[in-house]
Amino acid sequence: ENKTEQVRLIGVENEQAPDATPQITQAVVAPKFKILVVDDSSAFSIVLKRYLNKYNYEVLEFNDASRALQQLEGGDLKADLIITDLHMPHLDGQAFIKSLRNNNFLKRIPIVILTSDNPRSEDPMEIIREMQKGVGPTEAKKTLVMVDREEAIKTACMMANAKDIVLVAGKGHENYQEIKGVKHPFDDKEVLARMIKLFNN
Repeated sequence: ENKTEQVRLIGVENEQAPDATPQITQAVVAPKFKILVVDDSSAFSIVLKRYLNKYNYEVLEFNDASRALQQLEGGDLKADLIITDLHMPHLDGQAFIKSLRNNNFLKRIPIVILTSDNPRSEDPMEIIREMQKGVGPTEAKKTLVMVDREEAIKTACMMANAKDIVLVAGKGHENYQEIKGVKHPFDDKEVLARMIKLFNN
């Protein structure tokens, strides 16, 4: 449970008499920030967990959104932030987010949405509009929508400050982007390398 652990420390001030009553002080140890990762790609979850653990985040993994939702609604699972994929079997990301937003308690949990990587035959703007339906008014004010994936990566890198995390997710090893049935060369790693070089000069 996400509770604050309290540690009681007993000490005697230097100027107190030997028989004085010891002064009780209380130190509060804050719990770890819990991040729930919901993604049917175990490879992606493992990499993301390994990275977030370096920054002392506690990462909880689920490859099934319906099971994660069940435990969240039942109170068996606590999270300070949720990172979810959109395209998943059983319960997709949009339905998962809608269920969270319809719950008075769970709707307060911030959500990071992993965008569609290959729109294929679908209209990219229509995918984005569907995603935006799951973003609450408060979060919408902090959301920047960009259809062009390379420009979005460039903007994220440009906005990042020292120690910020820029998460580019979804494509993994793929070196193309499929739009309306046509595969276009696109490699996240290559784009990121160029942007890092650009902004580090």
